Amino acid sequence: MNVVGDQVDSRTMWCASYPKSGNTWVRTLAFALRTAGPPDINRLGADGDPFADVMRGLGLSTSDMNETTALAFTRLGWALGRDDGGSTLRKTHTPWLPEADGYPQCWQPPHARAVYIVRDPRAVAVSWAHHVGLSHSDAVNSMATPRSKVPSVDSHDVQHHPGDWSIHVTSWLDQSDIPVLMLRYEDLMYQPISTVTRLARWLGLPDQPGRVESAIDACAFEKLAAAEIAHGFTEAASPDRVFFRRGSVESWREELAPDLVAKIEAHHGDVMRRLAYLS
Repeated sequence: MNVVGDQVDSRTMWCASYPKSGNTWVRTLAFALRTAGPPDINRLGADGDPFADVMRGLGLSTSDMNETTALAFTRLGWALGRDDGGSTLRKTHTPWLPEADGYPQCWQPPHARAVYIVRDPRAVAVSWAHHVGLSHSDAVNSMATPRSKVPSVDSHDVQHHPGDWSIHVTSWLDQSDIPVLMLRYEDLMYQPISTVTRLARWLGLPDQPGRVESAIDACAFEKLAAAEIAHGFTEAASPDRVFFRRGSVESWREELAPDLVAKIEAHHGDVMRRLAYLS
């Protein structure tokens, strides 16, 4: 931890996305690039991160907290860097929007940066529906509702849904507070070498061709799915629904009803065209 003037110099690297857009995949790739070994899916971001170790030791996860408490714990984590002095990649599904109490969620200490992952919202809808146990129709409606609420894993509380997909995407891509590297899920799938090389360079991790190829192989979808079956996954929403479901780019074409496809394209069309998901 360094100090710039009277402010903490953050070593945070946000890994931001709408849920089910490839956030976990990118964090496994970062783990494999850093360690030159297969990722431990239940310790993503924890390698060398004292804040993650404290949270795990207390049996806490920000996903289990209400939004105000989670934000307080998250801000505490910004002040702690990795044990080796490097940056810590921290997951968030929160849009880059101000808080109702006047304190911006998007406030950051100096030098924070982000990776923002986007995915075709038609594919997100199918995957999100499975993840939280919604119908496809409810998932599509939820993705068009700003800051909606959905039941959490703990039925005694609610967790804030990240809200409207288009608002979420543009809130991160159009802000000028911190630098952002945008990655497309589809490019990770179809152009892995060049895309993961960009990721490695942005994160300041080894980017030699052999290291990149090894990380891509170690983080192949079937290997991550097998790791979940063997060891479980702490970020799964429910023990009866696997997290690593299909990992497909085009499966929405056979899973999502045509009227729901049309609804997504009508509501999110402008941003989809911007990201080359529609012509």
